Parts: sequence; structure tokens; C-alpha cells
Amino acid sequence: MTWYAAHLVIGIMPIQKSAETILVHENVVLVEASSESDALGKAEAIGLTEANLQDGMTMDGVPAKRLFAGIRKLITVSNPETNNLDQDRPSDGTEITYSVYKVSNEEELKKLATGLEVQVKYIE
Repeated sequence: MTWYAAHLVIGIMPIQKSAETILVHENVVLVEASSESDALGKAEAIGLTEANLQDGMTMDGVPAKRLFAGIRKLITVSNPETNNLDQDRPSDGTEITYSVYKVSNEEELKKLATGLEVQVKYIE
């Protein structure tokens, strides 16, 4: 069985559709499956379960709901070279997921790395 990192996209919005924007959470979850299609099925079930939580959520003080939008990407987890990809569980040094961005300069890169707001072009 192979480990996968699934990027679940969940929107959060007021129940009464008055908001101009939707808050988006991209939650990365680990799933173990025998194939990519099985992993997608497991990840979708997790996303739907998470989106259906009824916990009195609010957005800016207004009752809100979650909407599972889908799985943005599914990545095979990469164990360190000394581990077997399909048989060993993730451990120290395992790459769980990755994203690729473009920024305009080194200053923006440093801001991004420290958690400051920057404009990025999302590649993958």
C-alpha cells in the first residue's frame, strides 16, 4: 500500500450568501491506499465528512457553512531513499507534499518564507 498526501479544498462562507469572498482552507491529509483511485475515494470521503461538520461555525460573527470543493492534488508521499515507498510508513525526512509558486523578487521570497503577505503566482 502506498501513502498519499491529498489536498482537500474546503470553502467557508456565510449560510446566507451575502459575502463577496469565500474563505478557503486547503487541508492536506495522509491516506494509505492500494491505488490512486482508492486514495482519491478515501480523500473525498474525508473531505465530505469534514465539510459536513455541524459545529456552530461563524464567519465574521455570521453563521457559516463549509463546502467541500474537491481534491486539488494528490501526491505520492516520498520516503527517504533508505525507506521503501510502498511498505514503510512516513518517517523523519519524508516529503509529504509540495507546492510551486513564482514571486517577483528575492525580497518577496523572504516575505513569503516569514509568513508575510505577498502576491504569488501559483504553479502547482
